[in-house]
Amino acid sequence: RKNGLEPIKEDDFPLLFLGSKIREYLKAKQKSTKNKLNENEIYCVKCKVGVVPKSDTIIIINTDKKVGKNALLLIIKGFCPECSTEISRFASTNSIISTPWNMKFQQGNERLKDISTPCLNTDKTKE
Repeated sequence: RKNGLEPIKEDDFPLLFLGSKIREYLKAKQKSTKNKLNENEIYCVKCKVGVVPKSDTIIIINTDKKVGKNALLLIIKGFCPECSTEISRFASTNSIISTPWNMKFQQGNERLKDISTPCLNTDKTKE
C-alpha cells in the first residue's frame, strides 16, 4: 500500500487488489529497477551495475545455436574490474559486429591458432 498499490477496500481483511492494478504496479516497479547497458558493458550481479570487463579476461563462446534466420548465439564471459566476480552476457553474431568484442571474436581461440594438423586422439587402438 505504501508504494502506490491500493486495495479495493481498506477496511476488509484479507486485502483484495484488482489484477489490472497489480499488473500496472509490477510493470512500473520493474521499469524503475531496469538497468540499460551500453554495448560494451556486462551487468555485474554483485556490484549491481553495468561494467566494462577486464580486457584480458574476455572469452567469447560460440554455442552454435541459431538465433533468428542467420545469427548464432554467443556467450561473452569476463571478470568484473571492481570485485573480480565472473560476469557473462548473451549476444548474437549480428549484434557483436558493432562492439569492441568483434575483434576478439574474429581472432578466435589462441590455443588453436598454431595447430597445422588436426589432433586425432582416440581411445581405440590399432589392431
